[in-house]
Amino acid sequence: MRTLFSSNRRFGCQKSTTSCKMSPMKKIYNYPVLIDFEDDRYIASCPSFPGCVTQAKTYEEALQEITEGIGTFIEVHRKKHWPLPEQSSPAMTIVKVAVNE
Repeated sequence: MRTLFSSNRRFGCQKSTTSCKMSPMKKIYNYPVLIDFEDDRYIASCPSFPGCVTQAKTYEEALQEITEGIGTFIEVHRKKHWPLPEQSSPAMTIVKVAVNE
């Protein structure tokens, strides 16, 4: 069987078959996500897509659900030919603030 760029997995080829069917490459987008913990729930949101918010019992579930939600928002924007928000990877840190008691 022919290999492309020496990696069958990269293009979705199966070694057990004699032909190689190429699966479409997916574009990767980078959007910031905020995850907060309130009232025993993880709340996840994407500031780039107002209204893209979810909640879950665990951090992992919240991360998975917000990722799926962002994917849905991207698909809708593309189908309607709306521009996508700028992709970004903002830095986030925690600061210590001293306040008089």
